[in-house]
Amino acid sequence: SVLTVQSLFFSDGGILALGVNIFNMAFIGSFVTYYIYKLLSEKNYYLAVSSACLFSVLTATIFCLIELSISKITCFMEIFKNMIIIHLIIALLESIITLIFLKIFKNHKIYQ
Repeated sequence: SVLTVQSLFFSDGGILALGVNIFNMAFIGSFVTYYIYKLLSEKNYYLAVSSACLFSVLTATIFCLIELSISKITCFMEIFKNMIIIHLIIALLESIITLIFLKIFKNHKIYQ
């Protein structure tokens, strides 16, 4: 539902790109970062969560860049800098917000 809202209201690729967005964000973003989380969670839970948040956005962005360059819509290096800067800011904000909510709800019954 989040991806549909992004495609319809935020012009994030539109409805025709919904399948690719689902693959990039829901599949790649989830599964790749799951292993980052598992690797780091034994050492530091908060580092693992923030790293997973950060890399979920960045891996989806990299895959989007690769798909755009394969489709020959644009050159990889032309849009790499702009997309990475924007999505790095988004990833950092998502990581910070997630950590804030984890700290707030740490002792809450819903979290347990």
